[in-house]
Amino acid sequence: MNVETKSALCGKVQISSGATTADSAPAIVVIHPASRGKFTATLGGSPLVARPCSSVIFAACRALVAAGVPDGAKRFRHAHSAHAYDAEVLSIHVGARLIASDESSSAMRIRKWRYEDE
Repeated sequence: MNVETKSALCGKVQISSGATTADSAPAIVVIHPASRGKFTATLGGSPLVARPCSSVIFAACRALVAAGVPDGAKRFRHAHSAHAYDAEVLSIHVGARLIASDESSSAMRIRKWRYEDE
């Protein structure tokens, strides 16, 4: 049902973005802007990522794993988006082990998450 799909593959995590006409996922993580380049996330109106961060999708995956959510795909939507969803992580357990980082260059890179990254 994707009208347009652009995807980037990193290991076993596929992040897809595109417009959809219908949404079959029961619960979508909503991403909210917090400050310049920082975001928070909610699930069903409850905070999922307490501290704003730039890598909110992967931080939300870590929070879902910590809450005991079974592995599987999870959809993410920006709070003011007109689309049914903006991104989809196919495995929250794999997403929990990643972080988006731009510390060494101007390009954003996806790398393995370390505890000290939080």
